[in-house]
Amino acid sequence: MVKLPDIKACYLIGFFVSVSVFVGAIYLQVEMGLAPCPLCQLQRLFLLLVGLAFLLAALQDPKGLSIRIYGFLGLLFSGFGVLVAGRHLYLQFLPSGEAPSCVAGLDYLLNTLPIAEVIKMTLRGNDICAQVGWQFLGLSIPAWSLLFFVFLGLLSILQIWRIWSLRSASRIKKGVL
Repeated sequence: MVKLPDIKACYLIGFFVSVSVFVGAIYLQVEMGLAPCPLCQLQRLFLLLVGLAFLLAALQDPKGLSIRIYGFLGLLFSGFGVLVAGRHLYLQFLPSGEAPSCVAGLDYLLNTLPIAEVIKMTLRGNDICAQVGWQFLGLSIPAWSLLFFVFLGLLSILQIWRIWSLRSASRIKKGVL
């Protein structure tokens, strides 16, 4: 049977993966000149939130209920990341000219519109989001983001599952189940 890393180590792995992906995104922006579209910016936000949840969990070294809370937060934020990256991929696979038209930058939208409208317009995407500007091993940036968010989500599920399986095992030993 495969021995899993301990709970704190799993949260540290998730944190370091989040930081590595975020640093990679900054590298693509600064060194390669790939300006992030609004959907890329949302993916970065969710990546930071997942990383923050994992970092806080690793620093606290949670027990019991707090393991599930941090696992749920990681799953929630990575789930939103999967949705945004999936929407981004959908836009990239649309036939040319069918992507929504260009919208103003995210900073302008945040300064002029209510947050609900900003989220709606950002998730709609635009023609810039539909462009494939960079690929690695045949996958675009949103495809890689999707894979990393799925990994982080699975890591979160592992943490949630682990605490439930430990509780069930202790109940079986006590004769409760």
